[in-house]
Amino acid sequence: MKEKNRQTLKDALRRLPGYEPGERVWARIEGELERESREAPLRQALQELPEYEPPERVWDSIQRRLDEGPRRRWLSGARLRVAAAVALLILGVWALLPYLPSQNTPELHYATETVDPALLQLDWEEDQEAFEAWKALCREKLATCRQPEVLELQNELQELEEARRALRQALGQYGTDLQLIAQMRHIELQRTEVLKEIIEKLI
Repeated sequence: MKEKNRQTLKDALRRLPGYEPGERVWARIEGELERESREAPLRQALQELPEYEPPERVWDSIQRRLDEGPRRRWLSGARLRVAAAVALLILGVWALLPYLPSQNTPELHYATETVDPALLQLDWEEDQEAFEAWKALCREKLATCRQPEVLELQNELQELEEARRALRQALGQYGTDLQLIAQMRHIELQRTEVLKEIIEKLI
């Protein structure tokens, strides 16, 4: 039987778009082919292995065991009961431990601190005149005071001044807290360092 519209079919087949699979597809196909070629000798060797037929006594032994049915293992049941009893005993002792009398008696520890009276009578305002002097110097040398480095130092000094003010208020409220006094001393040292840097830039 002759196909009708054979030429139309050929033309339509020619116009179909071509498809080129990606590199991953070719790589996967190549990997499969390599694996098959590596496994070919193994398959061949498996086919050439001799068949083994166990002797009749092996089959008879298997059949006898199947006919006997499962054996009851009393020993394993006894072991299981002993293990459960030991576990319950350990659990009971652990649960009672908090209620057993303890040989340890609580101890009370405390410490005292002695404060140097000179620390408590520090005048944090005694060097304030030196801190005010740089402002007068800055008014004389406006151009130098407006340099970015000097402005940054002034900002740092301002932040330290605010922290100092807050600490002074806390010291006023809480009296003689040694930690606050140590922090105040640290801030004063930082203020002095920053002020030295500012004066060095201005001179």
